[in-house]
Amino acid sequence: MQAVYLFLLATAIAFNEFIEARPEPRSVDKLVDDLVRNNNVMVFSKSYCPFSKRAKKLLTESYAVEKMEVLELDEQEDMDEIQDYLKSKTGVRTVPQVFMYGKFVGGAMDLEELDRKGKLEAVLRKTRSTNNKRV
Repeated sequence: MQAVYLFLLATAIAFNEFIEARPEPRSVDKLVDDLVRNNNVMVFSKSYCPFSKRAKKLLTESYAVEKMEVLELDEQEDMDEIQDYLKSKTGVRTVPQVFMYGKFVGGAMDLEELDRKGKLEAVLRKTRSTNNKRV
């Protein structure tokens, strides 16, 4: 009987140590909110998406945005949860989703429209993420 008790006690201790050693699952809403809040320009993207490529190219090549963070969702284990949370914030689940100065700006076509109208430069100037001029 004592041997069974010691076995159960040892098993319980080992299980408890295993549970405590596991990393906590990341909170998707905290991850997204922190990225948006802590980066002047935040792009939620997929590495293979042509629209994501267009948005990143416009920001980096046409405006030389230096302070831009990109999260490639297709490289994240919790991609679906992140996209679900983004939809709850923005109303869309597609990528790219571009935030500037904490505000949702839109996707690639929205950025291109702002660029055509000459308004993207002003938005970027506000974020202080670029040299303030189209290259």
